[in-house]
Amino acid sequence: MVDDDTEVVNYMRVLFSRDYQLITCVDADTALEEMRAAEPNLILSDVAISFFRTYKLNRAAELLKSGKYTVSEIADKCSFSSQSHFSTVFKKQFGISPSEYK
Repeated sequence: MVDDDTEVVNYMRVLFSRDYQLITCVDADTALEEMRAAEPNLILSDVAISFFRTYKLNRAAELLKSGKYTVSEIADKCSFSSQSHFSTVFKKQFGISPSEYK
């Protein structure tokens, strides 16, 4: 288990800050998979997982505000397991459902 998430979180921040508009949620999933492949015994702590989930939810919020996609499309684009799971975690994070957020 990683005792200090600083390296993982900093890596993700650098990756995401390169060109925030071009980074998709799928890119974030791919980055996480690459980190796990490079370190097969890596177990991410709650801090790293929370950072990753928050990133995906914030990106989803941006996509909702753009008005270009449906809630279902955004759940898919941001690699949530289902629309209902996406709606549940979104509401927990923002206090309103994705459809209300628009």
